[in-house]
Order: sequence, then structure tokens, then C-alpha cells
Amino acid sequence: MRKYRTYNLTEALVRTLPSPKTRKEYWDKKITSLGLRISISGYKSWVILYRFDGVNLKRLTLGSYPRIKVKQARLMAQSLISRCLVRNWMNVEEYN
Repeated sequence: MRKYRTYNLTEALVRTLPSPKTRKEYWDKKITSLGLRISISGYKSWVILYRFDGVNLKRLTLGSYPRIKVKQARLMAQSLISRCLVRNWMNVEEYN
């Protein structure tokens, strides 16, 4: 099982993250299923990682940054988790 690094995602950090050579994901320390995905063009989007039926790995895109700020992305993710709209949330440490 691979482990992925988590970050304290702040507005300052997210704003200054550069465009990667290949698509990259930064996982939040506060809500481990929440991540920021950055494409090679520099487009930033918020995603939630989960397993469908406990088997198939899925990503749900919440929207783009800077339209959705860090605090709002966390609130959206927490709302989805608490309302059980997506089940079997993944902890990024279990992601493989």
C-alpha cells in the first residue's frame, strides 16, 4: 500500500503552487479525502477520493480554484461526508 504526503492546504500555498510537468495531486491534512489536482496547464481543481461499492476508486470534482477557495472546498467536502452522499470515503494513506 502506497502512502501519499498530505499538506496543510492554505490560500497562500494553493495560490503559489506551480504548474507541474505531469498532473499532480495535493491531499489535505484536515480532510484526507479532499485533494487539489493541478494539470500541466496550471488548472487547479478540487477533488474528493472515494471507493464505489468498496472496490472501484472514484474521484468527485467539486470545482475549480480560485472560484472555490480552500475554506469553501473543505466545507463542501465535509457537507458531502456528513450527508452521506458519497460512501466509503478513502483515506489518502490507503490510496493505491
